[in-house]
Amino acid sequence: MAPHRLHISYDGTPNATDVKLYVDGAQETTLTSTSSQAINTISNGPVQIGNDARAVTSAAVIDEARIYNRALSAAEIASLYSATNQSGAAWAQRYFGDATVNWTADLDGDGASLWTEYAFGGQR
Repeated sequence: MAPHRLHISYDGTPNATDVKLYVDGAQETTLTSTSSQAINTISNGPVQIGNDARAVTSAAVIDEARIYNRALSAAEIASLYSATNQSGAAWAQRYFGDATVNWTADLDGDGASLWTEYAFGGQR
């Protein structure tokens, strides 16, 4: 059985009923809450992924965790689900901006292709 790809979208409102769960690119419509649960958004420590304040841990394998400064739309979640090589694309955007990624190009003129820099930890 192939692993599922999960995305969680939260728009910053202080209530857990506003959190949306996406499984394999589609919003999970069976996720419901009958009671309001406050979400602590006070900056009192580092972000934790995979456990909570009660030290409850997840048995899941977490790969390519991302945090955005806004809630993503359903279309953006679907696009992330269907995209490939997102780690490499994120690295290229960080160091070379929004230009189209050409892995064989030497964007900074140092003699190393973008692929070589990504693979061996180079940067601009």
